[in-house]
Amino acid sequence: MWNLFLIAFLFIGALAFYRWGGPIRTALKRFDARNRARQQEEFEARFDAHAHYRQTLRFAEEQFEEVTEVVAEDGTPRFLFGGEEYFDKAEAEAARRTAIVAQARAFYVDLDTIYLGGRPGNASAHSGQMKITRREDPK
Repeated sequence: MWNLFLIAFLFIGALAFYRWGGPIRTALKRFDARNRARQQEEFEARFDAHAHYRQTLRFAEEQFEEVTEVVAEDGTPRFLFGGEEYFDKAEAEAARRTAIVAQARAFYVDLDTIYLGGRPGNASAHSGQMKITRREDPK
């Protein structure tokens, strides 16, 4: 008797998937395409010396909102970014890009502070200059 219920359940499940499975298959194909693109990008990044910088910029870009178009009281379009109004979209995008680059640079300053800040003779995170010291020959 359980075999009959199992076969009926599988048959009804197959019919439901046939009926409503199109959107599910489409979503799975999109997911697979994004996953393959990510894997290809990771593979190519292994051989690219600047991939880390692009990834840092991408992560910093995720932290900022997009430029928003609003209409002013006089009917002219304005563009908002970071709480400021811009008259030109290119100007607002440039301000956004400047903020993204500044955030990415701050990430590298933090790395210098964490990994190099406590060692003598290494880069100082506060001055931005490299201090070079030579060790004396022990002879």
